[in-house]
Amino acid sequence: MNSIRLAISANTFRKALILTGLVWCISFIGLSSARAQSRADRCNLKGRVFVEARRGMAQFSVFIEESEGLADVRVFKEDNPLFADKAGKWHFVKTRGLADFTIFIEETKNLADFTIFYTETEAFAGCQ
Repeated sequence: MNSIRLAISANTFRKALILTGLVWCISFIGLSSARAQSRADRCNLKGRVFVEARRGMAQFSVFIEESEGLADVRVFKEDNPLFADKAGKWHFVKTRGLADFTIFIEETKNLADFTIFYTETEAFAGCQ
């Protein structure tokens, strides 16, 4: 009787282990493809943006460059959300629900998804 219980519990353990491994693999593949997607999307970011206070809540983490030449994306701050219709034109909102995407401003460059530079010229907005 004990050997039957051991056989059942060993089978159950193997199934649970295999299932856990599959879930982990699927989530890893999903996260890596989401990260690759976010890298491709940074050049297409436009519209209303909300600045998150916590990194985990934001879709992107950005570092603000002081030099235009080192930044991945040049951002033009639009006053009117209707004019933030091209890549690199961002209108900052105070309510998360109104935002098209969210960012977290990173203090350490190495932890950021990409870097931005605020440009004064509307025509320079976008990726380099």
